[in-house]
Amino acid sequence: MSDFAAAWTNRNTPDEFGVTPMDYAVLSDLHKDVYGFRPQLNGLVQSIEDYNRIFTDLQRRLDDTLAEEAAAEAAMVRALNERLEKLIAIGAKDRKMAMRWLLESDGKTDDRYGYEDADYAWGLPYGTCKAILHRG
Repeated sequence: MSDFAAAWTNRNTPDEFGVTPMDYAVLSDLHKDVYGFRPQLNGLVQSIEDYNRIFTDLQRRLDDTLAEEAAAEAAMVRALNERLEKLIAIGAKDRKMAMRWLLESDGKTDDRYGYEDADYAWGLPYGTCKAILHRG
């Protein structure tokens, strides 16, 4: 049996602490979602209680992180709407034209990736710029 096949076969076999490799993978993924990097798990989990405590803490922190990200996105959408209104006030005929001006001023005119790049660069939810361009 290959090393990969052995590892795959044993993925649900608990270690001496009662934690499976899949459990460690879930913990690693959750840590990455919260902090942006994978943790060094060696020695971190000494019991199933440790695992549960760490997992619960990471879940709570992920909820906080997601709430912070949602609030930041909402603030960026408000700021974008204010910028669009200012551009309309100085001559853009509508929101679509104001959005085109913003995208052009930032060099994000490529229909294939420019809109998504602008969403990311400006901290907006995915699809915001394209939606404004298509719906106004």
